[in-house]
Amino acid sequence: MKRAKDPLDFYRSTITEEFIEELLRAQSVVHRDGIFKASVVIWLMIAQRLKPNRSLSHALEELKTGGAEFLQERGSGSIRVRGERISNSTGGLAQARERTPEELVEQVADRLAKALEDLSKESEKQRLYVLDGSTVCVSHTKKNIESYPPHKNQYGAAHFPLVRIGIATNVSSGVAVRPALRAYEGENACSELDLADDLLTRLPPNSIALGDRYYGCFRFAFAARQNGHEVICRMKELNSKRFIGSPKTQCGEKQVEWQPSPRERAKYPKLPVDAVVRGKMVWINVGQPGFQPTKLVLFTTLTLPPKKIAELYALRWNVELDLRHMKTTLDLAFVNAKSPQMVQKEIILAIAAYNLIHHTMCTAARALKLDPRQISFTRALQRIESLLHISFRDDPQEKKQRAFERALLDVKSLLLYKRKTRRLTEPRKIWQSGKKNFFATSSSRIEERRLINPTIRQSKISNHKHLALN
Repeated sequence: MKRAKDPLDFYRSTITEEFIEELLRAQSVVHRDGIFKASVVIWLMIAQRLKPNRSLSHALEELKTGGAEFLQERGSGSIRVRGERISNSTGGLAQARERTPEELVEQVADRLAKALEDLSKESEKQRLYVLDGSTVCVSHTKKNIESYPPHKNQYGAAHFPLVRIGIATNVSSGVAVRPALRAYEGENACSELDLADDLLTRLPPNSIALGDRYYGCFRFAFAARQNGHEVICRMKELNSKRFIGSPKTQCGEKQVEWQPSPRERAKYPKLPVDAVVRGKMVWINVGQPGFQPTKLVLFTTLTLPPKKIAELYALRWNVELDLRHMKTTLDLAFVNAKSPQMVQKEIILAIAAYNLIHHTMCTAARALKLDPRQISFTRALQRIESLLHISFRDDPQEKKQRAFERALLDVKSLLLYKRKTRRLTEPRKIWQSGKKNFFATSSSRIEERRLINPTIRQSKISNHKHLALN
């Protein structure tokens, strides 16, 4: 197997110093050639998301111990760099983060995402991107409140400002394009459809844009076709009846020419007069034993059979897992930034760090000839942490190289855990308000499950009671 690059090497080969300088010259930005150059600052912001301790002091300590030594040339104009004397104060790094232009951060994130798109365009699954939205809380500061007003309800305004974020991730590799960010509340508030307009322009050419029922409208389908993409979106029942009525067959399709309704014309006056999207409505009954089947109605511009379209739509769940990894594993649910500019930079580079993790997952999947989704995201992050630790050690280069090869070739440990038995399917319980005993008819969860599924062995219940008593 060809040796994969560790995150530091991949960043160095993709985001070169010449690339940074060319972007700064194009933007007419004068950036000092000191300790905290633009390439160093951007890497430290990415590395902060890849490490458990995400403080500025920790990032500065890694820089002092050689974490970004390859980005600091000894022949630079900084006396402190040449003499390897870096202050322990985080003020310089904080100011350098503020000075780094937002346009530069966006260009770096786009270049990293493009470099990670090592995907074939032959399969529909490998060019399928799922669009979805979420929210991110940011620090309670005056500037943030002005740009991102907090959410309000009948009890008043919340404490933290709220940012609406839109993402588009590949269902095969998990790589995400640069996110779209806007306000959730206030005069400049936007919807997920507004963010989708930006995301569709960032997808690779000839992609397939997939959305849930919220995206099942003419605006999304027309915007996708205008950007040269195919589309799959789920339709609401009221909207689907306009084209297919109430179909009596369990599976079928119908060719349609989708034109905006008068209501959509009034809501989106910028739509062309002759706006139309040609495709087909697909319906199919889906479900599992013991549950009432659900009729799935989809609109698509693809020519695949209905069952294949339904299989592609079933992959939409991957975006929910991606959002969980971003907000929970990478701690992106709350961004500790004092200004809207820093909020933008932090979120964009956090997604860049997320992409680096998926690069490791794709490398391991290619070595094992598996799907990247079979690799554990958390274990891949832990592997990157170990690789960074090797990079920061003051060891001979040959010893580092051997350590890198051992870590990169041990890919079987990154596989997701496979359960030996399937989890029992059980209906969701709704607890009554103020109820102390959650188990109404028994004293344990396994006895509750036995009431639903009598096939559970009595020995399991006995063992559970024995462990509870001890």
